Amino acid sequence: LFRSKQWYQRRVAITAGNFMNAIDKEETSKIYRRACMVHLVKKPYIHLSWAAFEEERGNLEIAREALDHIDKGMPGLIAVILRRAGLERRSGNVEQGGDIMKLAIENCRGRETRDFWIMKYVTYLQCSCKDVDAARNFLQEQIERNQRHKRLYARLLDLELNCGATQPDSAAIVAIFNKILTSGLSVEEKAGFSHRRLTFLEEFGDDVSAIIAAYDDHNKNWKTILDEKKEKSTDCDSALIPLL
Repeated sequence: LFRSKQWYQRRVAITAGNFMNAIDKEETSKIYRRACMVHLVKKPYIHLSWAAFEEERGNLEIAREALDHIDKGMPGLIAVILRRAGLERRSGNVEQGGDIMKLAIENCRGRETRDFWIMKYVTYLQCSCKDVDAARNFLQEQIERNQRHKRLYARLLDLELNCGATQPDSAAIVAIFNKILTSGLSVEEKAGFSHRRLTFLEEFGDDVSAIIAAYDDHNKNWKTILDEKKEKSTDCDSALIPLL
């Protein structure tokens, strides 16, 4: 019996909202399969609905099949890759979930997309794998490849500040700050990190000599840069205020 594309779209919409109620689940599964494999092969959210339906029923292989099908047909979709990694994590295959994210980094095009997956992968290593060392090593590798990437340094600092210890490792974090201040970042970016170093040492530093040295370095090398930046910002804001 011939069914139009519109019929499958309507039918899937109905089953997606009601499969947990009166609709027969095996019939629902068949409708999802035919819709995704034949009529709606380029509709990612239908595939995501099918995968969620099968995962909830415990049919993990079919859920993987649904996600793999759309991933091959439309590679690189963020929602699909996140769902694939999440499926493995929920299934107890935490390492495989990480591999999916790492592969996304290798296959992506464009800096913004790559940055997105780097941050997602670091968070996955930290929170899902509970492997701070792996997250740290990965970030350090990325920094070695691109020593002018401000977000990588910021994420490394965030990792050390939130690695689960009751007290941050002051020496390790100061060492990161020192590396940043000798990196290839712009002087304005370095000045901002110098100011963050002062704030960190005031909150967590256990050596007053280190605090004094940080202030001396900041006042000598970085404070003027921040002051000039603030003045320029004030001047620009003033220029936008209409004269009465």
